Amino acid sequence: MTNSEARRARGLLVAAVTLLVTWAAAGVVNANQFLMGNVPSATGVVVSLMAVCIWPVVGWFAGSQSGTGFLRLATAFWATVVVGTPLVAWAFSSAPGLTVMQGGFVLPLLLFALAAPLYGLVALLPTWDPFAWETILWTVVIGVSVFGVTLSAYLVQRRRTRRRATGAGPG
Repeated sequence: MTNSEARRARGLLVAAVTLLVTWAAAGVVNANQFLMGNVPSATGVVVSLMAVCIWPVVGWFAGSQSGTGFLRLATAFWATVVVGTPLVAWAFSSAPGLTVMQGGFVLPLLLFALAAPLYGLVALLPTWDPFAWETILWTVVIGVSVFGVTLSAYLVQRRRTRRRATGAGPG
């Protein structure tokens, strides 16, 4: 492994840990309101915004390293959130009455892990009902938007870094 590959791997590990810790923190802060179906608190809104805004920032820095590891990480993560949230919500609503011994805790736990960190942002929506499918739809829309902005930040910085390295222009 060359020095630049080791630096990229270390950078990817730091990025992954930072993003996952931020995601988990947003989920913990929003846990009570999410589980009870209450309007998210101001703290929950701020932490959710931080969890969302950190993705493009990390994407920008990852773009300067031009590695594809971050791109794979971001794609896998946001695909899981965007596709997993409605699937788990559907499965949870389709299988009422499961006991804990039958695995009835798995679907709510998955839904919590996928949607609770973004739950603070639903307070910014004009119409909000925690038990409506619109909330799940907005979670998907937010996920797609954050992934798009993150991908854009990554690609712009990657292009700037490559142009500077080849001497093709100021960046």
